[in-house]
Amino acid sequence: MHPTTNYGYPCCYGVGKEVPAAAAGTCGTITAEVAQFVLSDTPFGLDWEHDVWPAPYQSALFVVLHGSFYSRPAWQGARIVYAPTNPTTHMPTTGWKDFLGGFGPGGSMLERPSDVVFGPDGRMFFS
Repeated sequence: MHPTTNYGYPCCYGVGKEVPAAAAGTCGTITAEVAQFVLSDTPFGLDWEHDVWPAPYQSALFVVLHGSFYSRPAWQGARIVYAPTNPTTHMPTTGWKDFLGGFGPGGSMLERPSDVVFGPDGRMFFS
């Protein structure tokens, strides 16, 4: 992201996707988003793997999805996802893939992931 980048807020949901009250054609020239998530999946923490793990995880971007508060079953969507990245730009090169799920079977907020970080030795920590 760059300081002068225009993602269309508050008039656009994305390229060519105007908010109903916005003027037609307002969103045709905005910058396309790099990553998309369903709003109710609630993306929280993220980190890049430090070139220690094997492919397809090497240098991948990992994102924690906290899940939906209103879903049935409770906390639906709570998981950790990853996407391989370009080694130069560190931007995702594919769509998101599930890495770790099974959080929140009892519906407690304490059973949902909220952050992920990699240690310098390659160990992944998540809370």
